[in-house]
Amino acid sequence: MKIIITADGKVYGFEACYDESSSSLTLTFPEIKSGSLIQFSEDRSNEKKLEDAAEFAFHERKRINGLSAGNYGIRMSITGLYIHDDLLYYRMKIANETNISYDIDQLRFFIKDQKRTKRTASQEVEVIPVAMHKQTEKIPANSARTFVVILPKFTIPDKKNLVIQLMESKGGRHQELTIRHQRVDNPSPF
Repeated sequence: MKIIITADGKVYGFEACYDESSSSLTLTFPEIKSGSLIQFSEDRSNEKKLEDAAEFAFHERKRINGLSAGNYGIRMSITGLYIHDDLLYYRMKIANETNISYDIDQLRFFIKDQKRTKRTASQEVEVIPVAMHKQTEKIPANSARTFVVILPKFTIPDKKNLVIQLMESKGGRHQELTIRHQRVDNPSPF
């Protein structure tokens, strides 16, 4: 089994053999829906464990407050933060309080410097999600959706923040949630 990580950060496993007489060195695969759970090995129990842990994080009653931001009638919140087997589970809620549905284009996570002063370089590191549980691509008018984003474990150094960007497809109601490192460096274990 060969593990391949593509340029967009997705992980795929393939049984691969090299053939010197092959007429083509490029293979094209059908598009796989983003947010699919990823199988790390031939043992399908990993996928099942990941799905079970995400389901637990989705239904866990323990909530955190104060991690939300919103404008244009859209509110993005982190309602739970958990860690299990070196993976972070961010339970997120997006509420649409407008009469126009919100189509999600991108949800991105970055570790960024707190302040950027003149004439200094700013560092920005993107954290690529491993998977999403109960992923949604659209928030209908006057409704809310909850889902779990699974991220590889990371910590945030002093003077840096976690920034979560939510981009609207064909629209301008983009959201950005900035969280200080102290708020996300203590997830609940399960």
